[in-house]
Amino acid sequence: IEDVEWDRDGHRWSYPVVHAPQKLQRKTLDILKRHDSFFADTSVGHRAFDLWVERVKAWSPNHGPQELSGRVDRVSHPSHVLVIRKRNEPLPPVSVKLNVKAMVL
Repeated sequence: IEDVEWDRDGHRWSYPVVHAPQKLQRKTLDILKRHDSFFADTSVGHRAFDLWVERVKAWSPNHGPQELSGRVDRVSHPSHVLVIRKRNEPLPPVSVKLNVKAMVL
């Protein structure tokens, strides 16, 4: 899912799909829980971020440059993606590893 935006009605650094899943529809939440999903910021390493921000402000539908002024930055921007990979096998049991080395060489 492309162009996942921040919570325009709440905190500008909050993304409901990550930070407020209770705002999602039950069906959406079920899909995210039953499959392999991750959220990514596609602007990392952008070579012309400032220029891109100016163009996003001019393009964003229903949100003219005045409304987006100061609201599009390295955290709050409409260039995040949610990737959902369909799971073919059942979910494994939950295993929380606390105080255990992540990688053993």
